[in-house]
Amino acid sequence: MMSSVFKKLRVLTLSHIGMLLFVVLAVVGTVKFFGKSGQWRLVKIQVVGKDWSSVPSTVYSGFRPPYWLAESVKQDDVELSVGGTKIAQTVDVERYSRGGPDYDVYLTVRVNAIFNAKTKKYVYKGRAIEIGAPIDLRLTHTLVFGQVIDDNVPPQGYETAHVNVTVRYRNADPWIIDNVKPGDIMMGNPTGRVVAEVLSVTTEAPRGQLLFTDAEKLNRLSASGSLFIERDPKLHDLIVQTKLFVEKHDGEWFFGGHQEVKVGNFLWLYFPHVNLKSVEVESVENPGTNEKFK
Repeated sequence: MMSSVFKKLRVLTLSHIGMLLFVVLAVVGTVKFFGKSGQWRLVKIQVVGKDWSSVPSTVYSGFRPPYWLAESVKQDDVELSVGGTKIAQTVDVERYSRGGPDYDVYLTVRVNAIFNAKTKKYVYKGRAIEIGAPIDLRLTHTLVFGQVIDDNVPPQGYETAHVNVTVRYRNADPWIIDNVKPGDIMMGNPTGRVVAEVLSVTTEAPRGQLLFTDAEKLNRLSASGSLFIERDPKLHDLIVQTKLFVEKHDGEWFFGGHQEVKVGNFLWLYFPHVNLKSVEVESVENPGTNEKFK
């Protein structure tokens, strides 16, 4: 029997030996690559409505996911490898309405990534984990496309705080005013986290809207410099004092994912009976000390 084996080996050509070596090296390389033990990394992604990785960046704007996709992603959803091993898990889900069928959705996810010693980057499913990079997750019920916005979330989470923020809704109609009540709350995720609460509601006479100067009215032939202001008696400025849940990123405080909380900025607030879009921030205070928030 052994003699027959040796006879077969003697008839092997160099090409046969080369093919055998190639197969052996390929198997060893595959085992070495896929046998690497991954490291769990905590990343934050902004979900988009479609796979934009091959789309020019100029077209990216407006890819918010629809409500049915936003509502299907849950905390503790997982992605499994082809072998059934868990390779990703959602730790936190943030979901903010934009006043229509689209949502802003942010996920904090643990992913099992492999460190590439040459590029000094962690890789997940063949793609580097870096800020701005596309990422896709086949979660329990949903195929999610997203963009990495933080490639190294602090294990203890971000610094957070509750702040009192006074906002002004200019020239509000009566039905807007009637539907904002103290105690109204805004939810930020499916588990019921409250991110905004109405503390008080007041109104003021509106400052009016500039229509034209008398120079425009008289075709600039003669003018006294007077201004013509329109005031609708049915409209009022709505002043709402709120308590907001905010996160600190790079020294700045943000609400609702990406809305920076600063005097003069505009916020979108979504309460049970009314959406307050583009309300202007007038003051920001720390509710614990009643001092200006920094």
